[in-house]
Amino acid sequence: ELQIFQKEQKIIFRDQQINKMKKKIEILTVENSKLSKSIEKKLADTINQNVEIENSKEKINKIQLELQQKIKKLNQEIETTKKNNEVLSKSQKENVIEKQLLTKEYKSLFNKNMKLTDENKKLVNGNKKLKILIQSLEQQIKEQETLIKKLNDTSHH
Repeated sequence: ELQIFQKEQKIIFRDQQINKMKKKIEILTVENSKLSKSIEKKLADTINQNVEIENSKEKINKIQLELQQKIKKLNQEIETTKKNNEVLSKSQKENVIEKQLLTKEYKSLFNKNMKLTDENKKLVNGNKKLKILIQSLEQQIKEQETLIKKLNDTSHH
């Protein structure tokens, strides 16, 4: 009878251990599910951030192209203005009245040239700022890629 009692106690003890293990498995399964959802959310957020960065890069490229076209146009206008200034300088020698008119026009073109030069400087400064922004975005992309790699490595384990 003692052996039967001991066997029954062992069975009861084993059943209790099995129940404890089942509860632990349930808890770990819930935790695993939560962690999986968290990883999926972080991965989705990272992907969304990368999409935003790519969209920003496209916008920056478009702005850069527009600025380059404006600079080209401004440079052409500067060249045209310089040529006009040369023509006006030669024409001044012809007569006094024409000289006065040409002097006024020369001053006007010179002012325009100065404004265009100032605008050109602003555009060059704008390009410098865009270059800094691009470098910053490239750094963010590298950081995001590192984060994605870490998340992927974590999710595979």
